[in-house]
This record gives sequence, C-alpha cells and structure tokens, in this order.
Amino acid sequence: MMLIGQHAAIYLSLTLIIENLLIMTLTLIIAEAGIHQHRATSGLLKQTLYNVIKNPVILSIVFGMLCVILNIQLPSSIVQALEMLGKTASPIALFVIGGSLVGMSLKAVDLQSMTLVLIKIVLMPLTIFLLFSLLPNVSQEMRYAGTLLAALPMPIAFGILGQNYGLGDKALSALMLSTILGFMLVSGLIALWWS
Repeated sequence: MMLIGQHAAIYLSLTLIIENLLIMTLTLIIAEAGIHQHRATSGLLKQTLYNVIKNPVILSIVFGMLCVILNIQLPSSIVQALEMLGKTASPIALFVIGGSLVGMSLKAVDLQSMTLVLIKIVLMPLTIFLLFSLLPNVSQEMRYAGTLLAALPMPIAFGILGQNYGLGDKALSALMLSTILGFMLVSGLIALWWS
C-alpha cells in the first residue's frame, strides 16, 4: 500500500486468487498422486481427487468463491469470528514454522532446495518482468507490482504442506532461504524503483 497506493489491493487479490485456486490445487494433486503412486491408475485418480476435494484449503477457497458468486452474506457474528481467526493465522503459522526450524541443520540445505529457491526468487520475478514488458497496455506500476509480488518469499503454506507430506526439513530449508534471499531482492527492487 505504501509503495503502490490504492491499486495494491487489486494486484494482491488477483495474485492470491491465482495462487490459492490454481497453484495450490495443482500442488495438492501432485503431492497426493506421489503418495498414492503404487495404486492402479483408476484408484490413484479417485484417491487423489478425494483427498484434494476434502482438503480444508481447497474447501475454504470453494466456499469463499461460492459466497461471492451467489452473493451470500454471512451473519455478522460469523464474519467477526472469521476476521479474528484470519488476523491470528499468519502469526501462529510463523510461530509453528519457527519452532520447526529448531534443531534443523544446514545439511537440510541441498541442491534441490537451492534450485527451488532460485526458481522462486530469481526466475519467477524475471519472467513476470519480461512478460509484462512485452505485453501491450501494461503500465509501469503494474509491471513493478507484478515483479515485486513474484519476488516475495515462498508462502508459509509451503512449509506446512511440506510437513504434512513428510518433507519438513526440505520444505523448511527452502522456505528459510527464500525468506532471506527474497528480503534482499525485494529491498533491492524497492530501492531501485522507488528511490
């Protein structure tokens, strides 16, 4: 908001819709397929879809989208309770991730983690910047906002999902590295573009 102003909420909302609806769903499908890969193809597809559909993240996205599409107004007491939960979700997730980092050694940082972080922190922002530079009718503000959003560290959900699928150390090491490198890259871009 301080950098971009009133359009920041629009850019962030569009990013979160794509990230949560498309990318999170694809990630859960791939993770579930990997867990159940020993099954027959028909059983694999059925079990994967069942586990993805009953995932609370997917259910909350679908429920939220249905409320918007059908113009359903929730009672104010429920809205207030959800807003309170929403305000505490990120700090609690950060606390859980921080607690999970205790005892993690640097051996968890491997080539796979570094590759993943470099793709997220370097390749994604560069791709967005170049794509927005080539597209007509994309303002400089939109190009900068898209690049900054792409340069942000991996979301906390990455570490939580990694722990759910037995990849806690690998996911947390990548999350920690992306936070450090993302902080430096975003700070550099802000200094370059808004100073």
